[in-house]
Amino acid sequence: MFNLSLGSYAPLASLSARDLQERSVQLQDLDNFAFQNDLVVVVAAGNTPNGVVPNVDYPGHVDEREWGLGAWAAGFNSLVVGGYVADPNTNGIARNPGWPSPFTRVGPGVAKAPVPNFSAGAGDSLPQYRWRPGQHLGVSTLNQNGDWEDAVGTSFAAPVVAREAAFILQDLRRHCGPGAHPFAATAKAFMRLVAHHAVSGGKFPPSVQPLAARTLGQGCPHRARLLTPTAESAVFLWQGTLEKAGQIARVRVPIPRSWLDEAKSPQLRAVAAWNTPAFAGAPQVWACRKVQIKLRSMVGGKALRGSGNATGAYPLVDRTYNLSTNHLEDQEIVPRSDEWVVEVEYSDVGPYPPALRIDEQQRVAIALELFDKSDLRISPQLAVQAMPVTTTMVHLGGTKQAIWSPIKIPTG
Repeated sequence: MFNLSLGSYAPLASLSARDLQERSVQLQDLDNFAFQNDLVVVVAAGNTPNGVVPNVDYPGHVDEREWGLGAWAAGFNSLVVGGYVADPNTNGIARNPGWPSPFTRVGPGVAKAPVPNFSAGAGDSLPQYRWRPGQHLGVSTLNQNGDWEDAVGTSFAAPVVAREAAFILQDLRRHCGPGAHPFAATAKAFMRLVAHHAVSGGKFPPSVQPLAARTLGQGCPHRARLLTPTAESAVFLWQGTLEKAGQIARVRVPIPRSWLDEAKSPQLRAVAAWNTPAFAGAPQVWACRKVQIKLRSMVGGKALRGSGNATGAYPLVDRTYNLSTNHLEDQEIVPRSDEWVVEVEYSDVGPYPPALRIDEQQRVAIALELFDKSDLRISPQLAVQAMPVTTTMVHLGGTKQAIWSPIKIPTG
């Protein structure tokens, strides 16, 4: 775990051209290290110095230069962690549980990377953006003497997310076939799928929403749904390796027609994640590759359009597909079986670092969730479990097959 709080306070926007180039190459090397070794890298978003006051009062300081991310927290392959107020204090600036910590750094990263990705409790500040021990503004931590103390900082939020990532990878190992291991991308996709904000439903007041969107990501991820899945939805995980650009992997996804007919607002959420090679010499693109996913009711059928946008070549796609009868009819799509197909493909979108040899293989993972968006929340579980194919969905796939099946997370 890399911790920006141990480095420079200088945001990228304040660096000289020479320093910016040096930091960009270091960040490129970190991204490529994560790609080459298939790593989950967790980075603290960082904090502003104690006592630095923005020109615009909280929470309107979203565009303050001094609150911008530093180099280590601005990359594509890292999970960047911001901070929020876990235990409110009336003496603080934010004061409300779940609101962004006043000192946490604000995204985006390089090439408009939508980071921070996640967040956890990091504390609040006193007026004038100062903090002193004993004010009960932060989180409870153990000091070097083993005594509990009150402290603030995204340094205390990042380990919470790193812990969940480690547990998720550990849990996923039980679903891997011989010689296989869970990809970093698999953990990242699942974390994105299950993360949620401390504020109920992620509904922040309009004045706070812009700051929350650029500091808290999706909220805090938890492994709990791997151990005790919710009965209201069905979750599938898939991972595979594309051998080269242009190769298409086709993932069979159980979507029972009986459930589509019963549910009032059936939806499929698909989160695709990957680690990408990066090149600092193309700062407006940064990534060398981009993955695309398409949902079809059958091989060769028309692709269904989903909601949600990818950001440039950033290595994550989060889309939700409306599977209601009326919407499918509008899209001229008629389900003819209980299995749909997700197509996965990568393409080269930027130059590669000239001094590095980058393998053509590309690891990709997808987390899929079937759910009913209506108030009735009719579960797809019984219909999915009745399908014979689900008995084979027990292992995360290998690296050479053209078609892989996802695994299903059981309810019991």
